[in-house]
Amino acid sequence: MRDADGVPCANFQGELGDCWLLSAISVLAEKKGQIQQIFLDHTQSHWGKYRLKLWQGLEKKFVVITVDDMVPCKDGRPIFTKPKGNEMWVLLLEKAFAKLLGGYSKLEGGMPLFALEAMTVRAGWRGLAGVRIQGAGPSRLKAALSLLLLRWPSPPLVANSLLRVPI
Repeated sequence: MRDADGVPCANFQGELGDCWLLSAISVLAEKKGQIQQIFLDHTQSHWGKYRLKLWQGLEKKFVVITVDDMVPCKDGRPIFTKPKGNEMWVLLLEKAFAKLLGGYSKLEGGMPLFALEAMTVRAGWRGLAGVRIQGAGPSRLKAALSLLLLRWPSPPLVANSLLRVPI
């Protein structure tokens, strides 16, 4: 999604290790209409309730998840995803994933392909299972992306995340 000036909307990771989810959300936000398809309610709710439709790949079915607009905050600011401006949809989508998986703590670490499949119904999570690149230099990264593009249906959706390593 883009703002009124055509600038891509930015989301920043907060106190939760869900960069895998934010990466997938950012990829879809660049594709016109993809995020809107997830939301069943397209106007601001007076009751603060929103319905989102996500795909559960293992059960091969859609689930409708209802979330409210109450998000965890500290000092009046969201503590997890930090959207640019007043983009409530990002917080609602993150909350829907937390509800789908059983709580915000379940969002800690994950694979972008899982999120892309849940939001688009494109099977890729089990078929491709991600491309893990360790010690990647430019040539290994290029080879991994080439493999990804060959095995993914057109047009490809590419997202990435980094594993936190304790120092």
